[in-house]
Amino acid sequence: MVVVEPGEEAAFLAPLPIRHLWGAGPKAQQALRRIGCRTIGDVAALEPEVLERRLGSSMGRHFHRLSRG
Repeated sequence: MVVVEPGEEAAFLAPLPIRHLWGAGPKAQQALRRIGCRTIGDVAALEPEVLERRLGSSMGRHFHRLSRG
């Protein structure tokens, strides 16, 4: 078990590979790689609109929120 202190979620998630994003299956991972995302931190650094254009509004917002903890 890993305990992540409140406020430390984004820093903990940032170096993890995108395959650790809940709900990111092979197709979503491929779409994220095409726009340069290799880590969850890469996803978090993008504007939500970029993710929404690539993945659809629902999934784009979902991954943006998850990537930021």
